[in-house]
Amino acid sequence: MNAENAAFSGLGPAEVAGAGDLVDCARCRTAESAGLRPHHRLSRLDSMILEAVATGLSSVRIADRLHLSRQAVDYHVKGMQRRFNAVNRVELVSKACVTGVLDVGMWPPKVPCCFVLGQRVT
Repeated sequence: MNAENAAFSGLGPAEVAGAGDLVDCARCRTAESAGLRPHHRLSRLDSMILEAVATGLSSVRIADRLHLSRQAVDYHVKGMQRRFNAVNRVELVSKACVTGVLDVGMWPPKVPCCFVLGQRVT
């Protein structure tokens, strides 16, 4: 995570070193054997947006931080709501937590790398 995105976590630049990296956990190392369903896999951008939604940021604040339009953020949120069969942001975050897509053992919540498309688990 760079200093400009540090505001997502409320950390200063000195505390950001290594933050924002994908979480590598035991769940990630066993993801293939667990048979993850494809609709639970997110793009890197979707994972960043989901993490921001989980911290309570509005679409405007997320768009500003990620250099996107508000409409683009809303488009990605709606797409995730469809994949998780959620009617609103609260239900989206709740279902993401229940299915393990959001690691709630830390603040801010992070998406483990096994749920991000194109990421390899080491």
